Amino acid sequence: MKFADRGSALSRRIVMILGVVAVLATARVASAQAGGAQDDQFQFKTPMGWILWQVKGDKTADFEAAWVAIKTKFSASDKPEHKAVGESLKMYKPDTPPVDGGPGVGPVAFYYFVVDPASQTQSYNPTALLYETGDLFPRGEADAIFEKLKGALLGLDAKPLKRIQ
Repeated sequence: MKFADRGSALSRRIVMILGVVAVLATARVASAQAGGAQDDQFQFKTPMGWILWQVKGDKTADFEAAWVAIKTKFSASDKPEHKAVGESLKMYKPDTPPVDGGPGVGPVAFYYFVVDPASQTQSYNPTALLYETGDLFPRGEADAIFEKLKGALLGLDAKPLKRIQ
């Protein structure tokens, strides 16, 4: 006798439904685990962080103005967690001209941000800083700063740092 011939139609349907639910639940758990592995690279779980920005050579003024506005607003905040973000962000650039990025890219400037000490709760992602910090930036101001950054960026890299000595 085959399995499909056993039991009532209702019990076969229940078994099929439970099987589908089990498959969907397994897929959901796997998806959640994969999502957890893709943490925000701008939220450092170490005492320090480092961010390298690659900026279009002709957009360095926009990039610098955007970050000065972000840092200034955070440093002047009355909220201690915002003030800490502004004070921990140290921005550097080489004292050399931009490098040639090759055909179609043009000059590329590099900026190095050291985050020390890094907030354990706040992401240093510019989108999070502009749009996810309550009313620190009115929407119009956040949009204008974001557009400057978006137009200036070519690439980035962020790494958590730990002191070894």
